[in-house]
Amino acid sequence: MKKYKIPWKLILALTAAVLFILNFSGVLQALSLLWNAALPLILGGCLAFVLNLIMSPMESWFRNKSPKLEKKARPLAITLSLLIFIGIISLLCVLVLPQLVESIQLLIRTIPGYVRDLQEFLSKLFKDHPQIADYINSLNIDWNSMFQKITGFLSSGVQGALNSAVTVVTSITSATVNSIIMLIFAIYILADKERFVRLYHRLCALYLPKEKETRLTHILVTFDSSFRSFVIGQCTDALILGTLCTLGMWLFQLPYAPMIGTLVGVTNIIPMIGAFIGGGIGCFLVFTVSPMKALVFLIFLCVIQQFESNVIYPRIVGNSVGLPGIFVTVVIVIGGALAGVAGMVMGIPVAAAIYKLLSEYITQKEIRAGLRPDPEQKPEKAGSAS
Repeated sequence: MKKYKIPWKLILALTAAVLFILNFSGVLQALSLLWNAALPLILGGCLAFVLNLIMSPMESWFRNKSPKLEKKARPLAITLSLLIFIGIISLLCVLVLPQLVESIQLLIRTIPGYVRDLQEFLSKLFKDHPQIADYINSLNIDWNSMFQKITGFLSSGVQGALNSAVTVVTSITSATVNSIIMLIFAIYILADKERFVRLYHRLCALYLPKEKETRLTHILVTFDSSFRSFVIGQCTDALILGTLCTLGMWLFQLPYAPMIGTLVGVTNIIPMIGAFIGGGIGCFLVFTVSPMKALVFLIFLCVIQQFESNVIYPRIVGNSVGLPGIFVTVVIVIGGALAGVAGMVMGIPVAAAIYKLLSEYITQKEIRAGLRPDPEQKPEKAGSAS
């Protein structure tokens, strides 16, 4: 009877699978609640990963600078890395948001003049067709009335939002609390990151054989290296593109050069579509000053974007991540469809790590099958046989 005995693990797995299928909607709802509850901690871990890129070299510099800073090196490094991160975010907001609001107000004031100029141009163009010219001249848009309606709609929307003050206050409070939790969790990880590494090795020693622990550690190190290279490469690429855009706009005497250059560099962190987002907003801002300068800006941005995509990006990001261009495109499309912008950004380092691990696995299989020479095996000397 023993050979017909069903393993209890298989019974447990089948039972769990049946319960999952029967209660699929309830499981999804529970997973959604769990995700929302853990989101501040997940974001805190992501923030800690980014801050660690700044903190680690800074901490090493403090330790090597003076023995007196040995115990204070990590707190100083964490504080300075947080100040740098917050300073960059604040600088972006100060550079972009006020100018964007001012440009929208300026565009609202100048739209009627542009429309009148366009009507006059079209009337002269179709002067040999009186019916079309008369129709164009008859188009009279009451801009004041339109803006009043838009303002009234927005004010009514704001009034409606103010009427539900409890919801607004709750949302703001929840966002503030989550941000504080995220920041505290990130600081805790950075302050005691060695403890998490020791805990990982202790758990592996308890539940995994040495071979599997080594394999899992290699996988985690590969993912860490991939994400590290991607973040550093993207930030370097964004800095170079933003600097080139700012200098070029100064050279061509285009308006808002520092702000648009910063915006183009930051949005370029989003693969493929980031440059179009920054370029579209920048073109809109330049258009409020001069439509002709907006055309010059578009041509200039296309030129430096081609230079960045074909020269800078492959050398900085492509080589560091190690993912072929065709796979980058596939990952961006699939990641964007599954998780939006986050899927585009996170998909590349994940795919790069998987690609590297698969390449190593296939290489090992080829070596074992004798289809590829083993690089670790030393070639025999010519006279060794004798």
